[in-house]
Amino acid sequence: PFDNPPKMMTNGIRCVCCSATFCEVTKCRPFNCRNCGSQVCDKCSTRWGIRMIPKTYLANVQPAMTVRVCKSCDWLSNAFCMALLRGSLEDALRFHATGNVNLRCTFADISKEAMFPIHCAVLGGNVDV
Repeated sequence: PFDNPPKMMTNGIRCVCCSATFCEVTKCRPFNCRNCGSQVCDKCSTRWGIRMIPKTYLANVQPAMTVRVCKSCDWLSNAFCMALLRGSLEDALRFHATGNVNLRCTFADISKEAMFPIHCAVLGGNVDV
């Protein structure tokens, strides 16, 4: 169940983050977050390297080096990484409990190195995580 890709929202009329209306005239088109499946506008999305998403999430995605994710998932991933680096077990558990944190994938490359959550936990001095 943890390797199943998120169910992609379809036919949304508004961005789930900012509520902008999707419209051809204004060129506000929807994009699916490859981490949680939400439909968001361009302003509410960012790009992650494909190593940050489980391979099973990429089955129906055209080959690329990056995928779109919503800024909510991006914030959550960064907050989880920082909690691990600070050694804050309570915060790390709270972020993980959301269900949108991928433990077997890397965070954004830090100094050209792929950092998995366990690496960040060790650097933060709290391997109890």
